[in-house]
Amino acid sequence: MPTICNEKTSPTATMDDRGFLQYTRTFEVIFESRTLSNPNSAFLALPIQKFDSYSYAGFTDNTSKATTVTATPDNDGLTYTVTVNYTTPEQVAKSSESGSGGQPTKAWSYTAYTDVLKTDLDNRDIRNSAGDLFPEGLETQRFIPVLTITRTEPTFSPLKAFQYMGSINVGIFYGAAKGTVRCTDFSGSLGYNQDGTTFYTVTYSFEFGFFPHGQGWDSIVLDEGYYYLDNTLKANDETVEVKRRILIATTNANDPQKLNGQGQVLSEGGVGYFLKFRIHPYANFTSLGLE
Repeated sequence: MPTICNEKTSPTATMDDRGFLQYTRTFEVIFESRTLSNPNSAFLALPIQKFDSYSYAGFTDNTSKATTVTATPDNDGLTYTVTVNYTTPEQVAKSSESGSGGQPTKAWSYTAYTDVLKTDLDNRDIRNSAGDLFPEGLETQRFIPVLTITRTEPTFSPLKAFQYMGSINVGIFYGAAKGTVRCTDFSGSLGYNQDGTTFYTVTYSFEFGFFPHGQGWDSIVLDEGYYYLDNTLKANDETVEVKRRILIATTNANDPQKLNGQGQVLSEGGVGYFLKFRIHPYANFTSLGLE
């Protein structure tokens, strides 16, 4: 084991062309015997690990990391001069350049999704020339707006982010009605200011669900099936509902038939009725302060 590990000189510092300070520290490691003397043992003798932040005499620069360590033996075979160079990795430099006081950025884009249709935009059934439904429906590509906002914040809560992910707006958000905006990204990346303080670059992403039937992010299903509710029966002067199979003429229907939203078969030529189901939790997007 090494017997002595001392810093030979005070650290030196230079400024790179990006404006970040780069440091050099030099240590002397003296071994008890030549059999113990080797570069790996010299590295292990240092009170520094690779990628540690620069720290000396109570001052810490979190933007500068120990990136290279060299060990050079002296002529006596017992002593190594170990040099530690601290530089600012590119990813740290980029996060620091944004700083904790930067203005938020907003970007609009679009994302595509595939919709399987049973009715067209004129609400007509999509059937073949013989009047049968297509087995796999009719696919079409739709596009919806996506808003991405990036800003720096002093802290980041993964728990809060988790609670917002997949949620929909409980109130108006960027002019969009309740239930039409879904949060699809809420992530944070740690960064460092040049004074060593930390911040987070937080990214938010929202999809605006402007769909043909106006349902937002609720799930809608065409009200149809093979059964209807027969409410023509009475027992003790009270109506009794009985579920019965839908017949075409006197034969069970082979295809699902449209219903009117109340369990009855839709009259011929009637407009299809869509049932709506809420499948996403609500969240208060306004409280995020992004508008």
